[in-house]
Amino acid sequence: MITNGWKLTLGFACSVLLAISAMAEEKFPRPNLLQLIAGADAAVTGQIAELRKGTFVLKLEQVQLLGTKGPLADGIAAELKVGQAIEIPHSRPVCSARQFNYAVDQRLIILVKKEKGSWSSICGCDGESLIEEEDVLCGFAMPNPRAELTGRPPKPRVKLADLQAAIADFPHVFRASVYRNLPPELAQLGTGSNDLKVTLIGSAREQQAFAKRSRVHKLLLDQAGK
Repeated sequence: MITNGWKLTLGFACSVLLAISAMAEEKFPRPNLLQLIAGADAAVTGQIAELRKGTFVLKLEQVQLLGTKGPLADGIAAELKVGQAIEIPHSRPVCSARQFNYAVDQRLIILVKKEKGSWSSICGCDGESLIEEEDVLCGFAMPNPRAELTGRPPKPRVKLADLQAAIADFPHVFRASVYRNLPPELAQLGTGSNDLKVTLIGSAREQQAFAKRSRVHKLLLDQAGK
């Protein structure tokens, strides 16, 4: 039986852990989904075919190119074809904990970027989400109305089709560009010169229609307005 004293102790411990987590989030803010999509070259869906030391092999089931145009886009499309396999490094969580362990046959949706000649998930575990049937266990930050104040909150889920549709619709409503002169709030965080500025495009009616498509679409529009 848990006594009242133990309950108070556990409650205090939980509040301390939540406070530490909040301070870490404030000092090292996690990228939101809008920033993840804007910084990625593609969104890929696939199944882990093999685990290697420090990497995993993902057999591609679906590919969505993002933002890149011209010869560079042709090169990316040549590398990311359905049925092909790409090797991706295990992400190393820094500010947010991984919600799952890599395993063969696991299905993932990953926002990937080509860097130094190889593919990697953008922002580590924030750019990787686990697929269970037709749902996505969000690796990125997602408001979760079912989250509890104590204990481990349930992982927020979205429909895979909604997330894929929001990624496909992204270029029609948002434009990403590189900051030339960083605003003070980003400079204070030590943000690099390649960070992206995301701006809304299209009419107000088009933006409203975008937000109504799914909760993922609405999340992106809300994040753009902050």
